[in-house]
Amino acid sequence: MSLRALTWAFDCDVEELNTTLKFVLITLANYAGEDDETYPRQATIAKKTKLTRQTVNEALGRLQELGLIEMTRRTHNTGAFRSSVYRLLIPADFGRVKFDDKADNDNGRVSDRPTRHVNDNDKGSRPDRQGMSASPTEVVGDDDNLNRILEPSPEPSQEPQRAPKRRRVPEFPADAFDQFWKLFPRKDGKGPARKKFQKIADEGLVAFETIMDGLRLYVNKDDFRDWCWPITWLNQERWEDTPVQKKDGVAKPKRRVAI
Repeated sequence: MSLRALTWAFDCDVEELNTTLKFVLITLANYAGEDDETYPRQATIAKKTKLTRQTVNEALGRLQELGLIEMTRRTHNTGAFRSSVYRLLIPADFGRVKFDDKADNDNGRVSDRPTRHVNDNDKGSRPDRQGMSASPTEVVGDDDNLNRILEPSPEPSQEPQRAPKRRRVPEFPADAFDQFWKLFPRKDGKGPARKKFQKIADEGLVAFETIMDGLRLYVNKDDFRDWCWPITWLNQERWEDTPVQKKDGVAKPKRRVAI
């Protein structure tokens, strides 16, 4: 648990942050580490907050839209999906304490605590050696060790560049989202849906035809439930679902017959 993350979540005062979003954000912060990352399952968040799984899913999508979290999907070696990693987008300077160089405390007074390694005659004294050998150093004298200035390397070290991730599927067509939006039965939340769709396209883990085939099955479903929001459908990866299909193009309600 990171106290810094919890403080940030409690103090977060974004105007669009309602009670549900705030509760989910605080729950994420409760599981966050010092690197501001956390990966609880949606079922765990739902259990802790007493919210439904669908409400938690929509709240996570909304928090990402507001720029408060960043969600990254993970998979096992077998290809099965694991719990997502949620990175709290805490400002870099949040929680840092700034001190006045001229003062040792808030009152601007000089600290009366004794300074280490200074003797009564105000002459610098050599600090005690800790964890060093008691044997004298060969070739180099003590004065050299105290006065030597280590100059920086003329060329800064360069971090190795990571190779870009290879796509597993072909690039999406230029009008991929337009095709998706035209076929989707509910026209709500186009902006968030476009961002999520583009992220899926950039990750390159799911083929465009796989998404469209799943959407065609969803459009032809026969369970008489309301159409979900496009962003919800994408967040929950419902292209993997196999809903009951209409028969002869006509949806018929399933009723029990009393005997």
